[in-house]
Amino acid sequence: MRTAMSVQEIPKNRILSALKMITGWVVFLILTAGVLILTSDRSTPMPPHAKVVADDNKKTYSAPPYFDDNEVQKPIGSRIITAHEAGQINYNPDDECRNQSYFKQENGSWIASMFTKPNKRWNEDGSWNY
Repeated sequence: MRTAMSVQEIPKNRILSALKMITGWVVFLILTAGVLILTSDRSTPMPPHAKVVADDNKKTYSAPPYFDDNEVQKPIGSRIITAHEAGQINYNPDDECRNQSYFKQENGSWIASMFTKPNKRWNEDGSWNY
């Protein structure tokens, strides 16, 4: 009949082998996480001072370049406000603008941003670069 081994009876080489394997997996996971973080895409949300086109009928706001890019007319009676103001009056982002990623700036991966500087989508005064 076999009895359970106590810790003292386990050969040291088995313990060292197990520790090496655990250490190897930990290093592998850390390196994998680092690669994923460095190569993953980053984006910047629209700043609160960005100017948007408010549609008071639909209670939505749109990105000004959306209309030129998609050859769509601005809603009659629309007005320019900031994204912050749109949030204060509980306006929602236009679905098409959101689907086309107008309200965030894609910055590329962390690695790419070390070598190139992405163009800013918004100017300091809240106007758009388009």
